Amino acid sequence: MEQQQEYVQQKRTERIRNARSSLTTTKKVLGALFVWMWVTWVTNFNVMDSLRTENDSIFLTDIKDQLEQQKTRLRLRYIDEDDNEDVSTKIVGNPAGKNTSREDNAGRQESGNIYSKKEEHSQHQYCTIGLKPNNECFDMLSPNLKRKRAWHFMGDSQMGFTFHEIVKLYPYRRISTRTAPDERCGFLEYCNLENRSEWDVQGAQQTQGPVYHGFENHFCSDLSGFRNTMFEGDKNNFIEYLAVEYASDVEQQTPTTNTTQQTTSLYLRNQLQQYNLTTDDRACVVNAGVHDQNICAVPTWIPDEQCSDIYMTNVETYLKELDSVCGYIVWISITSCLNDVRYPQKNSRSIKWNRGVESLMNRLYPEKSFFVDVWEKSSNTTHLDNIHFEASYYKEVASLFTSLM
Repeated sequence: MEQQQEYVQQKRTERIRNARSSLTTTKKVLGALFVWMWVTWVTNFNVMDSLRTENDSIFLTDIKDQLEQQKTRLRLRYIDEDDNEDVSTKIVGNPAGKNTSREDNAGRQESGNIYSKKEEHSQHQYCTIGLKPNNECFDMLSPNLKRKRAWHFMGDSQMGFTFHEIVKLYPYRRISTRTAPDERCGFLEYCNLENRSEWDVQGAQQTQGPVYHGFENHFCSDLSGFRNTMFEGDKNNFIEYLAVEYASDVEQQTPTTNTTQQTTSLYLRNQLQQYNLTTDDRACVVNAGVHDQNICAVPTWIPDEQCSDIYMTNVETYLKELDSVCGYIVWISITSCLNDVRYPQKNSRSIKWNRGVESLMNRLYPEKSFFVDVWEKSSNTTHLDNIHFEASYYKEVASLFTSLM
């Protein structure tokens, strides 16, 4: 009996010991599980916090970009629509509610990729003014253009502002100055040429300029704020700006010329004898395209492909006129714009036109023409309005040419 009770007591003690051992094991398992869950939670929390921080950073970046855009818009200085307005900042016949297209927004973004592909360009003809110094363009232009006696800058307000900076940086003492007597209507008098007896509209507002002020005021220019100007230096040299804002227009007609571009060619031909020049003494720096985009919008909206064809035809005709009187032709590309829906200028169109002109020059005049691409520089410079820039842009372009003079 005592043995039986002792056996029962041993079994009870063994069960208690096993139960305690099992409980201890369970506690260890639960403890390990708790530790694993805690580590997992902390890890997930850190990951989520990191993601939240990253999202907050992206959000703050977006907000910063929006604020910068707002600040740029607040800085814009739009000109009132009156007779003193440059037509490049005016749109006629813009359909109500017409928004900026995705193509326009993408145009400026893809431009860097388009113009960075150097292998697509003629190394002899093409250079870019970007975020780096002008060494590339200087090296391309200097073998042919260094120390030319006569520099002619023909173009719109972009060229006009650049010429103002060139005058400031001109490396010679200026001994004389000559300017047109009237800002918009003194072109022919400056050139000592006779007006045609009756102004002929020809293709104005359809395939040629003018489209606004010059259309309503014969023998006057759409361009405002700039006039023909010449500065003579003390080394038998000179620089000159001619207000030719289109690739083709009928603003300045003479008895023997139908377009401003033909009239300009006639003036430059007469000048060769007057200044005892040869064409090899002369460099012609040219731009056109900002005003030409007004033709796409007046009097009715011309399909973009048709407008591009018109522009390229006009540029080819313009280049042929310059070929006979200019030893070398330097074409400055169209600059970027803000894609403001109130105006006809579009980055997507400008990119296409720039590539077209470059190809045209390389095909027709590979040995005497040069294409200076300012798209990257203009895209990374603060705009003052839809198409114009702060002074640093014009100084950069001007310094290239004065370094060659």
